[in-house]
Amino acid sequence: MIFDGLKRLFGRGDEAAAQPDPCAGQPEMISCKEAVTRLQEFVDGELTGLTHEQVEAHFEVCTRCYPHLKMEQAFRQKVQTALSQPEVPGDLRDRVLQLLTHDVEGEG
Repeated sequence: MIFDGLKRLFGRGDEAAAQPDPCAGQPEMISCKEAVTRLQEFVDGELTGLTHEQVEAHFEVCTRCYPHLKMEQAFRQKVQTALSQPEVPGDLRDRVLQLLTHDVEGEG
């Protein structure tokens, strides 16, 4: 079900590949393939060979590639949130406290 939603958002891979690059031939514009290939480097701020402005300009005007950028940003935000608030099983705290109490009592 999630994959169906992603396919609708980005279009099927086969269909997208068959469509011409809407940014090809535009002066000073990198291709869609180049923009999506460099997406990770762009978001990480680690581009080599291209400037941040070149890739950013592409994502600002390309309706085909912009959803890729937004999805990557949303994904990274979710990961950051998940890492900052790890979910702990309810009984884990009790077990840890029980073990700590047992160790302290055993030393005395």
